[in-house]
This record gives sequence, structure tokens and C-alpha cells, in this order.
Amino acid sequence: MGLTEFVRLNYLVSAAIGFAAGVVLTYILSTRFVFRERRLKNRRAEAAVFFLIGIAGLALNEMLMKTLVEYAGLGYALAKIPATGIGFVFNFGTRRFFLFTKARPVRPSPHMDDDVLVQVQKKATESV
Repeated sequence: MGLTEFVRLNYLVSAAIGFAAGVVLTYILSTRFVFRERRLKNRRAEAAVFFLIGIAGLALNEMLMKTLVEYAGLGYALAKIPATGIGFVFNFGTRRFFLFTKARPVRPSPHMDDDVLVQVQKKATESV
């Protein structure tokens, strides 16, 4: 309610600003306190994927807000409750799956010779 009420920003703009600030805080908290496993060794790549998932979550949040306010007739403050809950589940689950689980080992094909297998495993560990 703060940015919409006090600064008179459109509710969609204020939701986007709040969501972006939340992504930064959530990354810091997630990497320090929530998740123990990290799939990517490259922290810049991890932050980029985290941010991209946040953008997808923002798109979901904006779509839900617009639908609930303009088509379902809810006030924007009331619409934020389900939009935030659904967005949280999406963001947490997606980030956990793609970023904060152990990297799975490469499964060799029975038709792959040992030299190719070693090269594939080396490339897989370098990119993780």
C-alpha cells in the first residue's frame, strides 16, 4: 500500500518495485540462511538465473494482480494476498529445483566409450 497510497504510483508499478526489492533481499537470505546445496559454482550465473526466475515470478504476479483487480473486481490490497502466495510457491519451488539442489551426476550411455564419458563429465563439472 505504501507506494500506491503515498507516492500515488499505479498499483502495477508499485507491485513491480516491491517485487524487485524483494528479489534482492530474497537472494541474500536464500544463499545465506535457507538453502545449503548450491548447484552452480559460478555465483554470477547463479544470481542471473535467480533474477530471471524472479522476472518470471514478477510476470506471474502482475498477471494475477491485473486479473484479480480488473476482472474479478478485488481491491488491489486484497488481490495481493493470493498473488503473493502463488508467486511465493512458484519462486521457491523453481529456485530450489534449478539452483539449490545438488548437481546430478552425468549418467553414461551404454554406447559411450570411456574417453567421451570423461570429457562429458569434465565439461559438466566445469559448467556447474
